[in-house]
Amino acid sequence: MTNIRILRHDDLDHYTQLLSSNTHTYSWDKVYLENLSNEDLKQMLSDDDEFCNIIGAFKDDKLVACVTLRQLKQVGSSHKAMIENLFLLDKKDESTIVNLMQFAIDHAKSRNIEKLMTCVTSNNISGKIFFSSMGFETLGLESKSSKIGDEYFDVHWLLYDIV
Repeated sequence: MTNIRILRHDDLDHYTQLLSSNTHTYSWDKVYLENLSNEDLKQMLSDDDEFCNIIGAFKDDKLVACVTLRQLKQVGSSHKAMIENLFLLDKKDESTIVNLMQFAIDHAKSRNIEKLMTCVTSNNISGKIFFSSMGFETLGLESKSSKIGDEYFDVHWLLYDIV
């Protein structure tokens, strides 16, 4: 059975194990971990930041998937949130990722969030298909949106209207 909940600072070991697993389909998983210190990760898992929650799915006490829900803080934008850093240990475990995303959507609703946004690198076709199946609509393509080292990545921006 899958247990889905918001991660806390005492979940740091589970979180880093998931991020450092060798099952990466896309290089972003590895780049993400390489650019954050344990202190950065602890801060992200802190109970002090109500605007940023990392939601995790556990099976047999092992973290198998997670996603970040980051509510915007700017005046006039607090009704929006970003879905970021969706990681899944077994890329074929679709039911877990669907349940995790539904938990994130329900949590967003409970925080009066009306719009969820995310971006998917243009070469991540399966990611775009997944988000489309969850009801996300394509807003557009942003060229050279991310830069890692000397390499640029284009992203598709996606939107999910909760209300």
